[in-house]
Amino acid sequence: MKKLVTAACALVAASAFAVQSANIVGYATKAAGQGYNYVTPSFVDVGYNTYMLGGITLEGDDVEEFGDNLQIFDEGGNTAMQFLWLGGAWVDADNYLDGDDPNEYAIARGTFPIVDIQNDGDVTIKVCGEVTTNGLEVAAQQGYNYVGNATQTALTLGDITLDGEDVEEFGDNLQIFDEGGNTAMQFLWLGGAWVDADNYLDGDDPNEYAFNPGDGVIVDIQNDGDVTITVTGLPIAALN
Repeated sequence: MKKLVTAACALVAASAFAVQSANIVGYATKAAGQGYNYVTPSFVDVGYNTYMLGGITLEGDDVEEFGDNLQIFDEGGNTAMQFLWLGGAWVDADNYLDGDDPNEYAIARGTFPIVDIQNDGDVTIKVCGEVTTNGLEVAAQQGYNYVGNATQTALTLGDITLDGEDVEEFGDNLQIFDEGGNTAMQFLWLGGAWVDADNYLDGDDPNEYAFNPGDGVIVDIQNDGDVTITVTGLPIAALN
């Protein structure tokens, strides 16, 4: 199926990712920054509700082969797997997958990996596949949930909501990480909305903060139980 997706993307040849096609199959590009880039594909593999990592590719004069890498984090915010960019594909140098091809490793729609770019220069991240449509209904996990805007629409953080008997108000929180993998901003869940308890936004409403196509945030859930994360009517899974 990977070859099918690649061929389709070649045929069609939001800044957030700039969507180049809104047809059934398309692609999007983003100028990468040095350090961590939080990459949410606005696509799925053709005919599936998952996304294979091989659909994320790097281009540009300053791509560093065997240096630029793709990481999947666990619920504690630690690197669970890391794949290196080499020869136009991801390679599993440390054998996380016991010999399986990392380009065929599938993540749930609406989650995101981290693409770690070594150089400050000409590097473009490209994603391609089938444009996403309907949503998923799954539970959040305790700890970090990697929540991305997998739509083609510019949203705000207020479009991310929590529901369920085990939601912990003023405990469950949403974090935006910087290029070094550190928390740049954190907002707490209270009364059906996000609140800026530490005044990161100088009095502005965090629920109006931009959440563009391809963006990713971390939703940190305190309890192991009944909690659902919803993005503009699109319940999405934690990365697991």
